[in-house]
Amino acid sequence: MPADALVRPRTGTPSGLPHDVALLEFMEAARAGREAIAAARPLAATDLSTPESPATATVRVAELAGRARSAFSALRSAAQTLQSAVSTGAAEGLRSGLLAAARFGVPGAVPRSAVGDADGDRTVLGAQAAPVLEELRRRIAQAELLFDELEPCTPTSGGPPNPEECREFALQLLNAVFGPVFKTLPLFTLDGAADASWLDTRFGRSAELTGGDPLAATTWLQRAGRVRDGARRFSDALTYAEALGWRDTMRLEVAQLPARAGDRWVALPLEGEPPVGRVSFAASLPLGTPVIGQAFCGLLIDEWAEILPSAEESTAVAFHFDAPGASAPQAIILAVPPREENWTLAALEATVLETLELARLRMVDLDALQGVGHFLPAIHLALNLRGATVATDLKGGTGCPIR
Repeated sequence: MPADALVRPRTGTPSGLPHDVALLEFMEAARAGREAIAAARPLAATDLSTPESPATATVRVAELAGRARSAFSALRSAAQTLQSAVSTGAAEGLRSGLLAAARFGVPGAVPRSAVGDADGDRTVLGAQAAPVLEELRRRIAQAELLFDELEPCTPTSGGPPNPEECREFALQLLNAVFGPVFKTLPLFTLDGAADASWLDTRFGRSAELTGGDPLAATTWLQRAGRVRDGARRFSDALTYAEALGWRDTMRLEVAQLPARAGDRWVALPLEGEPPVGRVSFAASLPLGTPVIGQAFCGLLIDEWAEILPSAEESTAVAFHFDAPGASAPQAIILAVPPREENWTLAALEATVLETLELARLRMVDLDALQGVGHFLPAIHLALNLRGATVATDLKGGTGCPIR
């Protein structure tokens, strides 16, 4: 490209050249991809197993530490390149240094002057390089605090003394180099799960699980994207990529645990009783199916649990309300058998009837008696000639002994 060429971004439709994508289309596809990746998390061994039989994995800590150290070395090299370009003031050197910084996700690092070596170009690039170089130095200072911690974790040191600590140091160092939103995917190898061998065959049975429907997984993803943000972001990214002709990305493979012969994918319309205790996967596998014994990595875009209700269920409803006549009892009846014998139904009935009659009599007061109130109530004394209970004997004279 000649130095005096006029560079203009083309925002219209593609020109028809192979792999030609208009700028706005590319930006929208990149936005969708970045949004899907930023909201995802690295795949873990437990994501690929059932809760009853969780899988364990060996993370390639030494390889991850080597990646982190290489990234930190590249960051320092980019900072040195940009510092040298700032010192010399050469336009092409500034562009190279800024582009190197842009590869680490530094905002505002894309050169604002694409071509040319005039004074105006150098002025614009020099002013742009100053804050970019400051950001590179800040990241280097933050990463240096973690760099020495990775020395025992490198492949040449005989293995990590504490794999979990080395893993955390490597992830923190990579975030310091590339920024806090950078996603690092550690490589791991599955081991220790009772049903870990499902990876060798489960994704290969995708057609069997979906009943031979090649669009079953795609249809499910697009429908799930209407109610699930993670599925929507992933579906948008795959749709844009396929629309731009980059790859047959909408082809998803499905798997299901526990592995059972003749099983049907739980995302399909139910036939008969719903299955119980299934873990279902829908995955995009651009590099092929993971194999037991080989290291692999991935992004978990979205996950959720569903509980299918039974066709029939027994339920009950309880109501609490105040009865209009509810009140505590104000009197009780305490009675004993009138004779030396057990209670009979007739005696109990007579006792209740007599009690009701006496209750009515007690409601008569002096006002109700009027003229006879001078004589009433009269004294009523119990008489028991056999002496079986307390009684008054009026025949005993003036003493009135009580038996």
